[in-house]
Amino acid sequence: MNVTAWVAMVAAAVAIWQLRTLAQQTREFANQTRELASQTAGNAQALRATVYITMSRMTMDIDTLFIEHPELRAEFYGTHADERSREYHKTQATAELLIDFMDCLINHKKHLDEDLSIYWTNYFTNLMGQSRALQDFWKENKNWYGPAVHAILDPCKPAPPAKS
Repeated sequence: MNVTAWVAMVAAAVAIWQLRTLAQQTREFANQTRELASQTAGNAQALRATVYITMSRMTMDIDTLFIEHPELRAEFYGTHADERSREYHKTQATAELLIDFMDCLINHKKHLDEDLSIYWTNYFTNLMGQSRALQDFWKENKNWYGPAVHAILDPCKPAPPAKS
């Protein structure tokens, strides 16, 4: 074997080793890219959940303000305080607070333990069936809420009146 052939064999071996190393690095880079994409998707989901929960908390703070000051609710919802009773607006604000709370939990139940999610859903449907104020508020304002809330609250039927 002459020197040229020997150098060509060594060069071929080095090239094969470099290609193998490049393939291994490319696989590792692809794995890292997939992991980064997964983490980014998780971060985006966490950010969306945080924004939604923050907005829900702010909405419930406004609801609480209207419970404490029903005369303000009357002004913001298009009726004057003297057109409907203070108690009516307080009841409506409380119903809105409860349904906004339901909305928040229903839209984040995938983050809850399955049993806990079932218990909350049972609580919501039972409360909705028992409360005329919730039923009235839902009937008048259900277009404010998304499909996940409708899927749980729309089927709720009022409980039959208690027998005396």
